[in-house]
Amino acid sequence: MNSTAKGDRPHIAVFGRRNVGKSSLINKLTNQNLALVSSQPGTTTDPVYKAMELLPIGPVMMIDTAGIDDQGELGEMRIKKTKEILRKTDLALLVISASQGIGRFEEELIKEFKARDIAYIIVINKIEMLKNKKEINLLKDKINKFTAEKNLIKCIGVDENYRSKGLMNTLISEIISHQYDNNIYDLSIITKIENEKVIQSLGFETICETENIILMENNKKKFKKYLENISKNKVAKEQSSAIVMNLNPITKGHMYLIEKAAKESEQVYIFIVSEDKSKVPFETRVKLAKESTKFLENVKIIEGGDYIISSKTFPTYFSKNVDEWINNYCDLDLKLFGKYIAKELNIRKRYVGKEPYCELTSFYNKKMKEILPLYNIQVTEIERLEQNQKAISASLVRKLAEKGNISKIKELVPEATYKYYISKED
Repeated sequence: MNSTAKGDRPHIAVFGRRNVGKSSLINKLTNQNLALVSSQPGTTTDPVYKAMELLPIGPVMMIDTAGIDDQGELGEMRIKKTKEILRKTDLALLVISASQGIGRFEEELIKEFKARDIAYIIVINKIEMLKNKKEINLLKDKINKFTAEKNLIKCIGVDENYRSKGLMNTLISEIISHQYDNNIYDLSIITKIENEKVIQSLGFETICETENIILMENNKKKFKKYLENISKNKVAKEQSSAIVMNLNPITKGHMYLIEKAAKESEQVYIFIVSEDKSKVPFETRVKLAKESTKFLENVKIIEGGDYIISSKTFPTYFSKNVDEWINNYCDLDLKLFGKYIAKELNIRKRYVGKEPYCELTSFYNKKMKEILPLYNIQVTEIERLEQNQKAISASLVRKLAEKGNISKIKELVPEATYKYYISKED
């Protein structure tokens, strides 16, 4: 066990507020008094590492972290060190106190886990502090609100040695039953194309298929209703253009692309990615976009919804890691846009900025040029606006905000975004 290099071991990190029982959990898992346990909040300061054997996984690295709610100047330094651990975490254990439940600290961590594609388990400690089953159920409901894409079924499969036994049908039926028990009725599933007939037999219908994968839903009216709502934004123009943006937050780089599209097009529709996995909340991103583009009469802001770069159409987009499924997800997302969504608004051109930093976004842009022309949609790629020979990016703005360099943000963003960062809203 000890011969396994530190960097080769899966890293399992324990997160949570002060005094919720992180160190006790570490000691229980390692069967050692590895971490100092005390009723005094803030006992753990620097991250504590322990190499161990965890069956059936094998050699792992356990990491105990400082409380994410630490206070004071030293507390801020400890929180910074805790957040740095996220970069090397393969599995996160988020410990919450039953009496505290999920608050802003836990919500922030869960967003970080999702944005970084870190698998996580929520551990409820001190459950005896809840008085009855009703309080336990209320806590479970709140946890469910902030965890996984509860309407989407994905990453399911049956070992090839058992595929002749009809287990796929049984597996999906059990998942559907579980979702119904949790009052989740509108379900979507992304699966391989060969599973289509099995899923159809369970009441799902095909929304969109590619060469390899298929998107299916059990609510036959949902996608139709989505397209009807999209068409309500239609402006009577022969040809329109579109931009799909996350705007996390909107920058002068985004504005450069928007203004160029507005100058070259009769009408421009900006679809804002609705997935709330960004540092800047979705509602704020929409508000800042509307405020920043209000002087452009031919620009209309539209919420992207469930069918444009979402967990439903592109489950791994927010992980920013290119893997074997990315090509399939690109095909699915872009076919939905080209074949169905663009048609509702007479979109004949889609603008996109060149991507020098993110491998996944760059790959998506490349796929866009391959797929959208099949639906008579021209893709126009624009050079990014630069400052000091470096492309202006939302990620740079977020980094400056995290460091408190608000004055440097001013030259990178429109006025509405700058006001957001200096206001109480941030």
